[in-house]
Amino acid sequence: MKMKSITIAVALVTSLTMAEVFVENTPLSDWVINEDVDKMTDCVTYILHVDGEPVTIAPYVREPPSLVLQIKPAPKGKYYVDVLLRLRVDMFSHHGAAVAVRFDKGEVSSSVWKPSQLRDAVFAPKSIDMLAKLRKSKTLAVRYVTSLDDIRTTSFDLTNLNDAIEEVKRRVKARKEIPAD
Repeated sequence: MKMKSITIAVALVTSLTMAEVFVENTPLSDWVINEDVDKMTDCVTYILHVDGEPVTIAPYVREPPSLVLQIKPAPKGKYYVDVLLRLRVDMFSHHGAAVAVRFDKGEVSSSVWKPSQLRDAVFAPKSIDMLAKLRKSKTLAVRYVTSLDDIRTTSFDLTNLNDAIEEVKRRVKARKEIPAD
């Protein structure tokens, strides 16, 4: 009886190790587009997000952070864009987080990103500049510090971002809420 349980345990550990390797090598370029309709104004906020490479948050626990773009209607036919990094388990300090970013193989730049109210996300400063750089790049590497002073590094595949933005523009034009260009 003991022999069977040892064999099953070894098989389970081997399959978990193989699954972890597969996840890390899987392309993560699938942007998801969600629409959030304000019940009072009927204005739509478009939320684009893509998962990054999973980061280790505890022994044997890996979770992918998300890169999120929020596109919200603004006065005079314009729109606001927020770029943020959202976590599933870790939290950021109420002061924000030191975040370093690297587009493709370019220079590393660091800044402090402001926290969300729930501290599960941080907002990039100068979102319009960040969006322009995201649209010109194929990858984004991000290193950030959690509220427990843990340093995490992940990367995002940006190859389909422009297609996702064009889809949002198409939807916006169909709704005639904000200019499509």
